[in-house]
Amino acid sequence: MKCAVCDESFNDGVQCGVCKKHLDFGCANISEAGYRKLGSDRRTAWKCPQCKQSRLSPVPGGDPSVLDNILTELRGLKQQLASLPTLIEDVKCIKQELSDLKASCEFSSDWLDKQEVRLSDLEQKVSDVKKIELSMNSAVNEISILRKELVQRDQWNRLNNIEIKGVPVKSSENLFSIVEALTETVAYSFPITQLIISQEYPCRILRTNIL
Repeated sequence: MKCAVCDESFNDGVQCGVCKKHLDFGCANISEAGYRKLGSDRRTAWKCPQCKQSRLSPVPGGDPSVLDNILTELRGLKQQLASLPTLIEDVKCIKQELSDLKASCEFSSDWLDKQEVRLSDLEQKVSDVKKIELSMNSAVNEISILRKELVQRDQWNRLNNIEIKGVPVKSSENLFSIVEALTETVAYSFPITQLIISQEYPCRILRTNIL
């Protein structure tokens, strides 16, 4: 097999996908390893340096296959670029959505910070309320104890008292004389200063401490 550029024989080389000419690796300006890495599809579409130049600056009367390949590639590029405006709009929409999402996240973060402060205040208030509740419970217990002590003391004091009921009311009477007469009758004397007179209708109650 002869090279289309240097006309030298060679056993292994490349073939242009446009003009179908065979070239050795040196004239093709590509290494054997690099050519092997292209893969079957890219090797089939590979172009020699001359076809690459003619693709960029075609001359009248050139190879029609080269022009057809150029038109095909241009149509493919045009089809690919046709969706570019839509992609740009999509990117703009995504950018706007990301901006809105960022603003929403910042708002949520600020709101959470405020709620955390409020929660901390509420926890402190709950702690204070619990302390007050404990103090109130302690005060209620103390009041209950004091009430019991007062009732017991009142009951104990009443054990030492004597009440005389049913003393009729008379004009120009002397209660002290009545009390003295009662004490002589029961054979028990007590100081008149300890006498308590309660005016109750229809009669009076005389109370005195017998200690």
